[in-house]
Amino acid sequence: MLSISHSSLFRLHSAASITTLLKASKKSEHLKQMQACVIHHALEQDHFLVSLFISCAHTLLSTFSYAFSIFYHVLALPTFLWNTLVKSHCQKNLFSHTLSVFARMKAHGELPYSFTYPFVIKAYSGACKECDFLDYYAHKVFDAMPGKNVVSFTTMIDGYAKAGDMTTVRFLFDPSLEKDVVAWSALIYD
Repeated sequence: MLSISHSSLFRLHSAASITTLLKASKKSEHLKQMQACVIHHALEQDHFLVSLFISCAHTLLSTFSYAFSIFYHVLALPTFLWNTLVKSHCQKNLFSHTLSVFARMKAHGELPYSFTYPFVIKAYSGACKECDFLDYYAHKVFDAMPGKNVVSFTTMIDGYAKAGDMTTVRFLFDPSLEKDVVAWSALIYD
């Protein structure tokens, strides 16, 4: 059980000890105490800590306003932090929010990379069950990817399988170079 006392908070002298306590946080009060500690030690621009705060906030809190408030206090928002928001929303099955964050990311001039795309494709396939919509938007994102890998192919295969479009599933599965157990599972989903 995590117990954070006032005296122990201000004895922290490194991002590593803050990280350890943050990962052990079980309540929103712990997050707020840790945020005070981060500000006290002038670590609020540490991208790794901010990413960890966002992930913990999404896990512990029912709303995302706290995570966004931490996110928007970072002076230079790198793609890494945008990806943390995209991933966190997608993992909570908040697909329209995932797509909204992705759109804002692009509007801010940040270029997505290979880690971004699988979550965006999953959000498109989860946001709509109609194959035409999935076909257009998810495929558009998939085609724009600079480097396709087993994760991106599997994400597309899974989305089309869930939509029941087995012709497209086979079209994507057959030419993919790496066929691991996850890709096979997505293929035989239906």
